[in-house]
Amino acid sequence: MMNKLCSTTTMLMIISFLPLTANTQNARTSVDEYIIYHSAVKASRLPDASTDHHGIESEPDNVVVTIAIRNTKTGENVYADLKVTTTNLNEQFEVIEMRPTVVNGMVSYTGVVDVTLPVSLELEVAFIPAGESENHRFSFSERFVEN
Repeated sequence: MMNKLCSTTTMLMIISFLPLTANTQNARTSVDEYIIYHSAVKASRLPDASTDHHGIESEPDNVVVTIAIRNTKTGENVYADLKVTTTNLNEQFEVIEMRPTVVNGMVSYTGVVDVTLPVSLELEVAFIPAGESENHRFSFSERFVEN
């Protein structure tokens, strides 16, 4: 029980690092036995400490995507092969390179996409949890405007 509590506490600590600012999609999505915490925010709205930690350039046209996955049956954080693609209203398609970051043994994934503002993005996420072969999918959308 203590291990599960520690895992949940650590997951909440990781989620607290997800971008929580205005003009942000910060949500929780359920897919099968997984809860996925995801956000998308303009890099220029993130604190310098966060962009420095993740090696992200704080350019006005950079959007940062962050994802963390938790198994609802075990309560554990999940390592996964992750593919995130984005499509805008002009049908321009791009694969976002997602890099893992491990904090206290818990993994989250961060990627950056360069956009031309204003833009509406549809983000498609596919992931295969470590040790599994089934591909899980979900999508979310976000609109970004110039400041």
